[in-house]
Amino acid sequence: MKSVPRARSRFASLFLAMALAVLAVACKRAEPETPPVPPVSHILAREFIGYGVVTASFAHLFTESGGGGLSLGYLRRGTIVNIVERRQMLNRESLQLWLLAEESDPISGSPSRGWIAGSLLAMFDHKAQAETAANELAQ
Repeated sequence: MKSVPRARSRFASLFLAMALAVLAVACKRAEPETPPVPPVSHILAREFIGYGVVTASFAHLFTESGGGGLSLGYLRRGTIVNIVERRQMLNRESLQLWLLAEESDPISGSPSRGWIAGSLLAMFDHKAQAETAANELAQ
């Protein structure tokens, strides 16, 4: 009769050891997932990606994406630009979208390019959509 309590004791010890092993594996800290970063759109893929309309009062243009580089000036709310390239950059543990915008200079007619934060633009596929959005912002 003494063998039954020993068997129960061994079973209980084995069950406890398995439960602790399962707990140890389950409590293992998961590695944080890094968000996928889409590839940089190649400039030669087509002339430009789409149209952008400045939605902020003023949008700062830079010579480099990420807000680095020299200032090229500002674009006013409602300005329509061609989006030539887009990049996602890691900034303070979050991804930010930066767009290479091209605008025709109203005085000289020559195009000027600069990087602008994607959060300051609304993007459109067609120029008519961008013009409608710009008109709505002007009202």
